[in-house]
Amino acid sequence: MSESEPKGKRQKMDEYNERRRIARKRNNSFPGTRGFGACSSTVLLGGKLPELLNGSGKRKRDPSSNKQHPKSSSVIVNSNKDTVKHDSDVALQDNREDATFSFDNYMESAVGTSLLNNIIENIGIIEKDVAETRKLKKTWKERVEATECAWKEVLKTLHDDVFATQAFYPVPCTKCGSQLTTFAVRCSSCTIICCGECDLLCHKSQPFHIRKLNTSTSSIYLLAQQFVDENGELFSIGIPVPCFPPEKCSSCECQGHFETEAADQNIAVVAKDGHFDLKSTKFSCKNCGCKTKPTAVDYIASGFWPGDPQNISYLISTDLLKFWYLTKHNMPGTSMNKFIETLETLFDEQRPCKPINKIHFQNASRYYEYFMHQIDVNVKLMDKTVCLSCKGIMLASHSDGNFKLYRLLSALGINSSSLYGGVVIALDEEMEKHMALIDSKLPKSKSSETCGDSIFKAARTDAAKFKKLDETGIMMRSCRHGIVDKAVNMHHGETFRHTHFMHLDLPEKRCTFLCGDVICRYWDWAQKVGSLFPEYKPMVDEMKPFLGRMHAKVHVWYCQILWVGHWIPKAAMTLGEEQEQVFSKMSRYGSVTKHMGKANRRDHLTAAILFWNEQKEKGMIYQLLKRRKRALKQIKISKKQLDSDKEKYKFKLQDFPILLGELRKAAEECKAGKENTGYASHLNQAQKSLEGYNAHIKILKSRISRIATTSGQRIKLRKAISLMLKKRFKLITFINANSDIKVEEEHLLSGHFPWQNLSGSRCNSNMTFHEKFQVIDNWMILLRSKEEVLQSEKEMQNYMKSLSYQITSLEKQMDNNVSIPHSSTAKEMKIAQQKNVIMLAEKNRLHRSLALAVSKFNEANGNFLKETDATSVPITPVSESFTEENEEEDFTDECTDEEEVDDYDEEELYDWSEEDSSSDEDMLY
Repeated sequence: MSESEPKGKRQKMDEYNERRRIARKRNNSFPGTRGFGACSSTVLLGGKLPELLNGSGKRKRDPSSNKQHPKSSSVIVNSNKDTVKHDSDVALQDNREDATFSFDNYMESAVGTSLLNNIIENIGIIEKDVAETRKLKKTWKERVEATECAWKEVLKTLHDDVFATQAFYPVPCTKCGSQLTTFAVRCSSCTIICCGECDLLCHKSQPFHIRKLNTSTSSIYLLAQQFVDENGELFSIGIPVPCFPPEKCSSCECQGHFETEAADQNIAVVAKDGHFDLKSTKFSCKNCGCKTKPTAVDYIASGFWPGDPQNISYLISTDLLKFWYLTKHNMPGTSMNKFIETLETLFDEQRPCKPINKIHFQNASRYYEYFMHQIDVNVKLMDKTVCLSCKGIMLASHSDGNFKLYRLLSALGINSSSLYGGVVIALDEEMEKHMALIDSKLPKSKSSETCGDSIFKAARTDAAKFKKLDETGIMMRSCRHGIVDKAVNMHHGETFRHTHFMHLDLPEKRCTFLCGDVICRYWDWAQKVGSLFPEYKPMVDEMKPFLGRMHAKVHVWYCQILWVGHWIPKAAMTLGEEQEQVFSKMSRYGSVTKHMGKANRRDHLTAAILFWNEQKEKGMIYQLLKRRKRALKQIKISKKQLDSDKEKYKFKLQDFPILLGELRKAAEECKAGKENTGYASHLNQAQKSLEGYNAHIKILKSRISRIATTSGQRIKLRKAISLMLKKRFKLITFINANSDIKVEEEHLLSGHFPWQNLSGSRCNSNMTFHEKFQVIDNWMILLRSKEEVLQSEKEMQNYMKSLSYQITSLEKQMDNNVSIPHSSTAKEMKIAQQKNVIMLAEKNRLHRSLALAVSKFNEANGNFLKETDATSVPITPVSESFTEENEEEDFTDECTDEEEVDDYDEEELYDWSEEDSSSDEDMLY
C-alpha cells in the first residue's frame, strides 16, 4: 500500500504492538532468564525482585546479567502502588548473604507464590493478545481495495515491462544453447525460445503450438507448416495430422516399426488453438516399406472427429467438441453460429484463417455427444433418467408443460432421424396412439378447465392448434429431487391427455403422489377415463393427487384445503413445483431450438435433460442433507408458532383436528354447492364462499408485496384479485338481500363476519376464517416437516443402496469381460480389456461417492449407520479431496447440529406428543 493511502487495521495494530513492546522493555529492565527473570539466582541472592506485581512482562537476556543492573535498586517489592509485608520478608532479608538460600524455600514464601502467579497471568495475557492479533483479518472491502491498489501500481509500468520482455534481444537457444543474434522463434505453448533448426525438430510433430518469428524489426505468427532456415527465410513442409500408428503392418505384420509421413491430401483441422491446414497422415513400415493410411476410426481414436467419415478432409478436435458441449449446456441458449464466429475472431487475431464449416462442426458435435452417451449407457451402465434416491420408493412426481420450447413450422431442417430416439422424450407416434385411444370413448371438449378464478390455464381436456408452430412446447416430468425421467412433445397445446400419458407408468415406479398445476380438475377427468378403460383404473386408485403450494395460492379457496400437498398426510415437505425449477433452466434453450429441425431439436433437448440430470445427481448428497436440515429448522419455527397460537386462542392439541375437520367440511360443502337445493343451503354456501374469497384476496395482496419481483407476476396477481373482487361483490349482494345479517366494510377488513358466532364451532368461534386457516396451515407444516426428516433419511439409505447396486453390477460385468471364451478374436479381447478399464474408473468414482455419502450422512445423523443395513458400504472416512468447499457452504445454515441436539431429542422429534395421533388426522381424510 502506498504512503498516500490511509493505514489499514493490520498496520495500525502492528504499530500499536511495537509501541507496547518498547514500553514494556523500558519499564521492565531486570536481569535474568527471558520471561523468568524473577527466578534467576542473582535476583534471589541479591534480593532484587522484579516488579511483576505491577504487570510487567518478558524481556531478552541482558549481557550484564551477572552484574547489578543500574536500575535494579529502584525495583523493590515495596513499590509506590502496593506495599507487601509478611514475616517471610524479614526472613528473606536476613538470609540475603546466605549462599545456601534455596529456590524451594523462596517459592514457599508468600511473595514467591504471588510472583509466580503473576508470571503465569502475564504469560496468559500476552498469549491472548497474540491470538487476538492473529485472528484479525482484513474485511472483503479491504482485500478488494488492496488488490485494486496493487493493480494500479503494476499498471504504471506494465506496458513498458511487457514490451521489454517480448522484444527481440540476443539470447541463447533453449534447446541447443546457440546464440540467437538475428532472429528467434518464440513458442507461447511450450514457452521456449529456439533457433530454426530446433524449432523444426520440436514442432513438426506438434503442429498446434502458437509460434512467432521475432526479429529486431518484425514479429509474425507462423503457420503450422512454416519454418525458418538458418538465414531467417521462411519455407514450408507438409505436416501430417498427429495420429496413433496401427498395431502392426498389414503386409509383413511387423509391430511398432512405423514412420509418420505427410500424404498428399489436404486436411483442415479446427482445434481450440486455431484453424490449421495440415496434410493427411500415412505410415511407412520400416521393415517392408508398406504405406498405410489411417481410417476415420484411427482419427477419432487420436482425438479428431471428421465432419464426413467418407471424405476425411475436415477434422474437429475432441477438446473443442467437449468445450462446446459444456458451453452450450452450462450457458443454455448459446448459439452454435455465434460460438463459431467467436472462434473465427479469436483465430483471426493470430493468423488469417478460413471460415469454419458449420455443417461439419454440427455433425461432429452431434455424433461425438451421442458416442459419449453410448459409453455411459452401454459400458458404465448408467441410467441418467433414474433418480438414485427415488429408485423404487418414489414419493411424488410433477408433470408440467413449457411453451417456451416450441419449434417454428418454417424451421423444417433436413430429413434426418434422431440419434437419441425415445430415451427421454417419447416418440410422437406413441403419444398420437394414446390420444386416439382416449378419443375413441371420450370425445374432445373445448370447455375451459381452469380452477374457478385461477389465472393458470395450465391444462385442458383439449386445446386449439397453434398457427405457425410445429411443436408448441414440451411437457416434462420430474421427481421431487428435480431428475427428469420422461418428456413428450406438444403439438396442440397442453391437454389432460398429455398429463395422462405422463401418468401411465408411475404406478410401476411405486409413486405415491401425482403433482399438477390444476390437479383438482385433472383428477376428476382421470377418474372418468379410468371408468371407461379398466387398464387405467390403477392410476387413480393407487395414487393420490397433489396440488403445488405456489399454484394453490391462485386456485379457489377450497382447493387450498382439499388438494394442497402440505395438507395431505405422508407427503413430507414436497413442494409440488419441482418441474418449475427445471424449467428455470430449460426455458433458456428455446432461443436456439425454435430454429432447429425435428431431429436436431429432439437430440438437443435430450442431451440438455441428460446433462441436467447428471449435474443434479452429482449434488444429490448435499441436496438430501439440505432437505433434512431445512426440515429440522422448520420444526423449530413451526413449533414456536404453534405454542403461540395455543396460548393466543386458548387451544389444546386435541382441538386442532377438530378445527381441521371444520375447514375441510366447509370446503367440501362449497365445492359441492351446486348440488344443494335448499334456501338455507344457498345462503350458507354463499357465506362460506365469501369467507374463503376474502381470505384469498388478502393472501394475494400480501404476495404482491412480499414475493412478486417482476411486473409480469404482479399483473397476474392483480388480475386474479380483480376477478375475485367481482365474485365477492356478487356474494355480498346475495347475502344482504336474503339475510337479516348485513355485510359491512369492517367485516371485510377484519375477516370476522357476524354469522361466524352462530356457526356452532366446537373451537374458538371468535376466530376469523383467515386465522383458522393460518393456524391449521402452520400445524400441517409442522407435521410435514417431521415427515420430511424421516423421508430424507429414507432417501439417503436408498441412495447408498442404489450406489452399491451399481457397483455390484459393474463388478459382475467386469467378471464377464474377463471370462470371455478363448476362441474370441484378438479384437474382441482388446474390446473387453478397454471396457474393463472404463468400468474400473467408473467403479472408483462410485466408491468415492459412496464413501462421501457415508461420511456426510453419518455426520448429520450419528445413528445413521446403525439404522442402515449397509453391510457392503465402506465406513472409511472420506478424504478431504472428495469434499468441495463450495458445496459444503450450500447446505450450511444457521441451525447447527449442536443446536438441533439441544432443541430436539429423538423421542420429541418422532413422537411429538402423546396427543399428536396420526389417526386423528387420517380420519379427516
